[in-house]
Amino acid sequence: MVGAGAVHVSVLELVRGRRAHVEHRAIEAQPLTGQRVIAVDDDPPVGDVGHREHADLFLALAGGVLVLHADLDVRGEAILCFDTNELGVVFAERVLRLEGHRAGVARSLFGERVFDLRKDAVMTAVQVSDGLARFLDELAGCGVELVGERDDGVVGNLHEASPIGVGAALAKGVATSAAYCTSASQAAGISALRATTAASGRRYNRPMEPALLGGAAPARFLQRYWQKRPLLIRQAIAGFEGVLSTRELFALAARDDVESRLVWREHNRWGLAHGPFRRADFRALPKRNWTLLVQGLNLHLAAADALLQRFAFIPYARLDDVMVSYAAPGGGVGPHFDSYDVFLLQGEGRRRWRVGRQRDLALKPGLPLKILARFRPEHECLLGPGDMLYLPPAVAHEGIALDACSTYSIGFRAPSAQEIAIAFLDWLRDRIALDGRYSDPGRRPARSPACIEPALRAYAVATLRRLTWDERAVARFLGSYLTEPKPGVVFSPPGRGSGPGRFMRRAARRGVRLDSRTRLLYDERSLFINGDALAWPAHGRAALKRLADARRLADGEIDERASSLLYRWYRDGFLHFD
Repeated sequence: MVGAGAVHVSVLELVRGRRAHVEHRAIEAQPLTGQRVIAVDDDPPVGDVGHREHADLFLALAGGVLVLHADLDVRGEAILCFDTNELGVVFAERVLRLEGHRAGVARSLFGERVFDLRKDAVMTAVQVSDGLARFLDELAGCGVELVGERDDGVVGNLHEASPIGVGAALAKGVATSAAYCTSASQAAGISALRATTAASGRRYNRPMEPALLGGAAPARFLQRYWQKRPLLIRQAIAGFEGVLSTRELFALAARDDVESRLVWREHNRWGLAHGPFRRADFRALPKRNWTLLVQGLNLHLAAADALLQRFAFIPYARLDDVMVSYAAPGGGVGPHFDSYDVFLLQGEGRRRWRVGRQRDLALKPGLPLKILARFRPEHECLLGPGDMLYLPPAVAHEGIALDACSTYSIGFRAPSAQEIAIAFLDWLRDRIALDGRYSDPGRRPARSPACIEPALRAYAVATLRRLTWDERAVARFLGSYLTEPKPGVVFSPPGRGSGPGRFMRRAARRGVRLDSRTRLLYDERSLFINGDALAWPAHGRAALKRLADARRLADGEIDERASSLLYRWYRDGFLHFD
């Protein structure tokens, strides 16, 4: 809504009144006589209404950046959330108001004092400039929505700002435009913009992790989003529709070495069954409202394991597994929360997600699933093939299949303090060697035979105080604990196999790779593989580190000085020829 002189018009009214119309990527607003108004929708460029036909690229770009980062913000709140055919931000000379749809205007903008949301607020161009500069500089590092169809070459790479700062450059254009809106100021602004984008020189789409994170570098993602706020990434993996067919998924769910579950809903009643399942079980299912979950897909499919490795910007000690959720239309597992981070990557079909941050995490009693008693969604998004949603721990969410679809969940390990303590005490049990035994010579007859005597209690206290451990012991436990194979994992040694010499000759020609079920980690003192701790060998450390980090060694990377260890792992089924 813009107030200037006697004119009081919203751009939405202009659209409805056919005085402005919506194109595929921009709104073109017709002149309002005598008013200096700049309208910004979800894509630049947008014209400067009433002052020739030149577009103010700075202002259009600034608005484009705001809307392109519009899905979810730090506190789970919208930055801006406007429908495609709505226009929510309008600037005029020294007058600024905001008009938002049902999600409201962003509290994050209000917190930055970029926009004053009070009624009839009047702000100078300098105030808008200063606040917007700070805000855009912060936004510049998280341009994850400026990818794919959004990456039209106008914006360039916001991750590599010019020396004056992206926010400052953009806001400078906003200020000069809002204050004067002259051709000279526009030319100066466009020149600064071109200098900013020329300094970067590269486009957003990058292979592997940057593409996976919507163009953001892993360090930037970890700094701004990891365990802080949800993030929607369009086309994280372009063209992705899954790593296996429905038929192959049903075949996996029929195996007794694969963890699988069926979830179904009938009205307000929920059901849960554990696999393995028969073909007849799937034929008996209704057409709607059921979900098949298969856990640990990466343990059984090389393609799923390769998918998991794409998230190796998080240490392997924190990576857990890939779960696939295949749902019939209407299928889902109800509103819930996870205690760990998760990436939800959409395969075939479409799924609608509702997300909310809430402190009330109470569960409905008497159900076979952990379903929130009072789910309060704040945001909604539709994911298609290749789209991905990141959720930090304890963020409430619910996904409903709009059609038959599959969603791949990349989960992360987050052991609780209780779990680590219990596991450590269990590990310590096999390493305790205390001598001595309780004795009580010269004791007197008991007057109260059911009473535990202080002498026995003192002996127990003194004995347990003898239990000690140091940082090295904890490090050995931790490496063993983190590499313990999943329950039910059985390694298959090679049938005929090869002797040590033949093994090394073949490895030198073909290279080796770790079995998808093998867990190999290390620290400065030890190697840890599948629950065992090994001291570093005298030679071959560099090659073994490469094997642990890359999970394979190419033909030219084999170090014969590590041959005995590699051969032993080959014979145990822990690694194979590549």
